[in-house]
Amino acid sequence: MLTDVRYAVRGLRKNPGFTSVAVITLALGIGANTAIFTVVNAVLLRPLPYQDPGRLMMVFGTDVKRGVSNDVISYPTYLDWKAQNHSFADMEAWAGWSFNLSAGDQPEQVYALRITPGLFSLLGVKPALGRGFLTEEQQPGRHNVLMLSHDLWARRFASDPKILGRKIAITADTDAESYTVVGVMPAGFQYTGPHDQAWVPLVEDHKRTHGFIRVVGRLKPGVSIKQAQAEMDTISVQLAKAYPDQQERIWNGPRWTSTRYGANVIPLHQQMAGDLRPALVVFLGAVAFVLLIACANVASLLLARATARQRETAIRASLGASRGRLVRQFLTESLLLAMVGGAAGLLLGQWGVAGLVALLASVDLPVYGLDQIRIDDVVLGFTLLVSLGTGFLFGMAPALEGSDADLNEALKEGGRTSTSGRGRAGLRKLLVVAEVALSLVLLAGAGLLMKSFLLLQRVPPGFRPEKLLTVLVGLPRSRYRLPRQQAAFFDQAIERIASVPGVRSVGIVSSLPMSGDQDTDSFEIENRPANKGESQSTGDRAVNADYFRTMRIRVLKGRAFAKGDDAAGPKVVTINESMARRFWPDEDPIGKRVS
Repeated sequence: MLTDVRYAVRGLRKNPGFTSVAVITLALGIGANTAIFTVVNAVLLRPLPYQDPGRLMMVFGTDVKRGVSNDVISYPTYLDWKAQNHSFADMEAWAGWSFNLSAGDQPEQVYALRITPGLFSLLGVKPALGRGFLTEEQQPGRHNVLMLSHDLWARRFASDPKILGRKIAITADTDAESYTVVGVMPAGFQYTGPHDQAWVPLVEDHKRTHGFIRVVGRLKPGVSIKQAQAEMDTISVQLAKAYPDQQERIWNGPRWTSTRYGANVIPLHQQMAGDLRPALVVFLGAVAFVLLIACANVASLLLARATARQRETAIRASLGASRGRLVRQFLTESLLLAMVGGAAGLLLGQWGVAGLVALLASVDLPVYGLDQIRIDDVVLGFTLLVSLGTGFLFGMAPALEGSDADLNEALKEGGRTSTSGRGRAGLRKLLVVAEVALSLVLLAGAGLLMKSFLLLQRVPPGFRPEKLLTVLVGLPRSRYRLPRQQAAFFDQAIERIASVPGVRSVGIVSSLPMSGDQDTDSFEIENRPANKGESQSTGDRAVNADYFRTMRIRVLKGRAFAKGDDAAGPKVVTINESMARRFWPDEDPIGKRVS
């Protein structure tokens, strides 16, 4: 083997042009696969860093009327689910939250979670410092306790070991109070993502119509997802009978369904991968095609090289080398090429990973694991296997063809025109056909992807995003409890911001467009009852009089809001063109009334 390796090295050094083309071709194919697999490994394959993560499930609420399968639920519904099910060993709940932290030199908005006390125990994670939450800390008035992430503890409190028991003043949309630090989580721990920096107790809320929490559960050993889903469906029907005023019969296709609200059980890992899963699978398939094209390309080069080495092969065979010995020599050369190409591909893959991480970070995808994308032992093992497999794949055909030499013809002066040479030419043509076919598939897919991307870039969002700056503002209700106090704050804020040099106009909106965060309300049109089974609901936002001017949104009909359209004025609403076409297709919607 060492003799074959030394001979292969000498042979490749004597043909730098062939070696360079083959290595670059393989490096591109292997490097692309390494880069994409690194992301796939971090997001889809790497187990979640929790105890027995395969049995962790998200349990969402569903809404048949709105066609929603991943909805939030109320706290009483969560308690019913937890008490009545027999499929889950435990169920815990959480809800998003944020607050302003004023400790230190600079204020900072901290994204946090409100959680039930058993969430960390369900995940199998213990605090690195201090303790978790107690059951009684869910009670109003006893909930002012706080747990910090390791990053926030190190960044804002200099990893102070005496942080436990320290009171921290925070300002949130619900209050401005002091919270006592009771624990610090381990370094690297995250649940919904790296943006979560703190945790507070989820205060009990007994309003069954107030949906705001999400539920995670751990399946009991031996219980399948299908069994858990069937039981949650049964519980949903029972809750509909127990609380008929909170449910309604819904027309769903050819029949009425018994309940509007239900449950949907989804593996936690699948949920955390989010919408990135199908895209990654597609890209992994695409780079696999690239690698196959590279293999076909290098195989063609090796076949051509094998033809040029016919006489050498014939001499070796005449001196007693068996076909297996010749195949081994050819394969050694192919594997050496593959390993060198794999090493170069690993370098290209590192650059590719850096580019992908920067791209994914720029779009701020809420997917678990994006901050942990790196080339690790699994990726190195994948690259090694791909390199070895590639070496065998593109090396086997040339090795078999090159070792099957006709000694009499090969040693003659015109040996290259032999039947064996014509066979190699046919194989090379077949490889070229395969390359072209795979390339056409990739080019067609890439062309469609680019066309879709360009078309999306040209779709007007309905506003002018250039030179727009946004600020997220939350008012503590302890200081701004009354609507007039809130209105006064924003009036002053608008006046002061508008006076800043360079500011042209100031708009206010309850949730930013295209953020995925908006209120959804049902409505009725005056003197027009809704059709059976028709869902009359729409997303809505509250805005101030200058919002449309600030966003440069053109008003097609009627008028924009005016200063007098406030709480003391008449109730008015502006709708978009889609709503006008759907509900007033042959009428002028201006002046119509809705409730």
